[in-house]
Parts: sequence; C-alpha cells; structure tokens
Amino acid sequence: MCLVTDAGTIRRLSIGGVMDNKEPIIFVSALRWAFSIVLILILFFLPFSFICYSEISLDSKISSFFSFLSLFGIVAACVIYIKQKKHSIDTEIRKNIRIDNSISKILLMECERIGYHREFMQKSYMFLVDNKPSNLTVKKEGINYYIVFKAENRKEYTRVFYKIDDSKLMGVLNIAVNSNSKYLDTVYSFIEAIEMVNTNLDNCFFDEKNMLEKNNIYNMSLNDLYLVISEIYH
Repeated sequence: MCLVTDAGTIRRLSIGGVMDNKEPIIFVSALRWAFSIVLILILFFLPFSFICYSEISLDSKISSFFSFLSLFGIVAACVIYIKQKKHSIDTEIRKNIRIDNSISKILLMECERIGYHREFMQKSYMFLVDNKPSNLTVKKEGINYYIVFKAENRKEYTRVFYKIDDSKLMGVLNIAVNSNSKYLDTVYSFIEAIEMVNTNLDNCFFDEKNMLEKNNIYNMSLNDLYLVISEIYH
C-alpha cells in the first residue's frame, strides 16, 4: 500500500514529531531545576535550623551563622566557577567542531579545483610532448608561463601554464593553527605537495631544450588528492 500526502501534511507531521521529542526533554530539565532548588534550600535551612535551636549563646549563634554564610558563599562560588568553566569548554569544543567542518569543506573544494587544474594542464603539456612543435619559446609573466610555438600551418599558438594558487589554503592553515584543528597536518601536507608541483613547473620550463622530455609536469598524482579526501572522512 502506498501512502500519498501533500507537503503541508508532511510539515505538520514533522512539527508534531519535533514537539513530541521536545516534551520529554523539557520535563526532565524542569525536574532537574526543581531538584536543584530543593537541594539548595535543604542545605541552607538545615544548618540554619541547627544554629537557631542549639543551646549556645546568642553571640555564638551569630558568629556561627555568619561563618556558615561565608562557607555557603565559597561553595556557591566554586559551583558557579565549575559551571562556567564547563560551559566555556563546551563552547570551545562546539566552536572547534564548526571550524573543522568549515576546513573540511574548503579542503574538498580545493581538491576538486586542483584536480581539474592538474588534468587540464597535464593534457596541454602532453599535447606539446606528442606534437613537438618547432620554434618553441617560453615566456614567463608573474606566475604564468606562456609557451609560444608554430604549427604546421605556420600559425603561431600560445599555451598557458600557471602555478597552483595556494593562497586559500594558506588562510586555512592560519585558522587551523589558531584553533589547533585536527586537519592541521593535512592542510600542511597539502600545501607542501602544491609547492613541490610549482617548483617542478619552474624547473621544467627553465630548461627549454629538454622540457618536453618529461611525462608528468605536475608531479602531484591523484593519489595525493585522494589522500587528503580520505583523511577528511576518517
């Protein structure tokens, strides 16, 4: 049998389910508060009653009363401090979890971006290797390499090779260091791999005569990217 319903019904059912789930939580929370209040009142009034009805002088009663108030204040201060400390720790943990989630999303997007970058650049490079065009020259402008060559029709073509941008990862590394993120080593290793790729690119195009003799200009394999992804999901 198939049950068909509209979006409004689903929404009402969802809201009803959420309210049903919240009711026991609210009830338990109310019980905890009530128990805490009763316990505090008992701890306060029992010693107070003992002081009032004990057979000691009025001065001793007053002295005992203020001593008890001081002790009660110290205990209350300790309890409040412990509560605040626990709340601060819990808040920091939740903050770090949110930061780690953001870092993992950025890493995955960077893996995808660099994967496309690597694939496109490698195909461009292998085109040059396979065709071995004549009159090939290299021009460098900033971080880009412009490979200028002539085809069989004597028309001039230009292929652009550019380094992998790691500026976003450097920003992520700074955040990971400050938050002591569990992805700190992953980010650092990722940046190191990118720097090796960029260095290999410089070395390759520096030697114009032999630059088409290599098979892999981008020495970052897909396994390097898969390693980053696997570390995120573990």
